[in-house]
Amino acid sequence: KIYATTSRLYHNPYAFATILGALAEGDFQDIVCNGSVGIDGTGAYSVSHVNGFNTDFKYFRKDKKRGLIEAELIYVNDQRLDKVRQNQFLDALYKFGWGNVTSNLANKTVDGSDLNHCAQDPDHKNHLHIQGLKINFI
Repeated sequence: KIYATTSRLYHNPYAFATILGALAEGDFQDIVCNGSVGIDGTGAYSVSHVNGFNTDFKYFRKDKKRGLIEAELIYVNDQRLDKVRQNQFLDALYKFGWGNVTSNLANKTVDGSDLNHCAQDPDHKNHLHIQGLKINFI
């Protein structure tokens, strides 16, 4: 199970292929997706998710538990954030095209820094929002 409770279980197939490519780049066994779009192609309350090109993920934890599935949710500015793996995942996503047109969205980490390929956004403290896809199939 990789999804938190969501009705947004669908993705654009090309966008999803790039996510799978990024996941294959590293050991991301504890990934948790908040979803992309519903069956109708809309992101429900997330209007920027139209047609499955933007996706949300929970932040990686140092203990490798899956937030909201196996453990409590953490925020990006939590000491338990696995910043190293989070940035590795973001670098892999960038390699496949995410954050190339516009930056992904996250808030500042506990040390006040930005995550790789992310712009600061106060609405993204509890999840990573990937966007700005310029597809790069490898």
